[in-house]
Amino acid sequence: MNNKFFLIVSIIAFVSLSYIAFDKLAYIVGGNNQYAVVMTASSTVSTSSILPTGFCFNKNLSPYKSDSDIKYLQVFLNSQGFIATLSGSENNYYGMETVLALVSFQEHYSSDILTPAGLIVGTGNFGTSTRKKINDIIGCGIIPEVATTTAIQISSSTNKYRLPPESPINYTDNKNGTIIDNYTGLIWKKCPQGLFGNDCKSGSPSLRIWSEARVECENLNFAGKNGWRIPNLKELQSIVDTGAFDPSINKKFFMGSGDPYWTLTSPAEYPASKFTVLFSDGSVYYSDMNNSAATRCVYDGDVK
Repeated sequence: MNNKFFLIVSIIAFVSLSYIAFDKLAYIVGGNNQYAVVMTASSTVSTSSILPTGFCFNKNLSPYKSDSDIKYLQVFLNSQGFIATLSGSENNYYGMETVLALVSFQEHYSSDILTPAGLIVGTGNFGTSTRKKINDIIGCGIIPEVATTTAIQISSSTNKYRLPPESPINYTDNKNGTIIDNYTGLIWKKCPQGLFGNDCKSGSPSLRIWSEARVECENLNFAGKNGWRIPNLKELQSIVDTGAFDPSINKKFFMGSGDPYWTLTSPAEYPASKFTVLFSDGSVYYSDMNNSAATRCVYDGDVK
């Protein structure tokens, strides 16, 4: 009894002193006489100085397992004031401290992570929504300077460019399953690969690795045209409609899903990856070419 009383008093005293340096006490966890206090600190550090250049979290992670990305997750959480481990002691194990730090992070950004899933309390799991929020914060793979002011080259001989509006509307439906963008002159398949019909609701999106997606477009004979291909990053971004959501595209002309879509463009530092445009919200990431993504083929034979 005396030992328990002493332990409780010690924890209360520790917590009281800790409030001087920390904004919020997140959890007190007990078990087999081992107690840990996890807190969120009052200050944050820029992630650009602590994570490798261009680093992205490209996969979900599971608690109580080991992975090389977990060390970077702990570094990120520590830098944002959600203490996952002592600074300098980051490691590859997804233990209780990391779980609790993620819970605090998820609840801090509940409107982005928990509310859309109908949750109130953080789970401590590093799933898709949590991963996306962290990637948004670190700016991984995102090219903000071309997000809504993408220049499309419409003539290789004159190096002429045009700028699409943030919510592109200058399209013509050719009534043959293709849409022409009157700004760029590019012709797009109305439906992504795997979908067909006037409303593109038959079939299901073809989610393929990059090499398979490239071959599928290049072998396409559609609407009397050969020479289809995967679009480059700037071309695909030109049909993103920032005023629409899931999919972020002009739904009067295009049909499709909010999946990530392949481009021809590789990040300079990661030639084994390709940029993808996530059409749920128009954001840009890069992905290993052995991952799967959707494809929307484009034709520029009438522009060249």
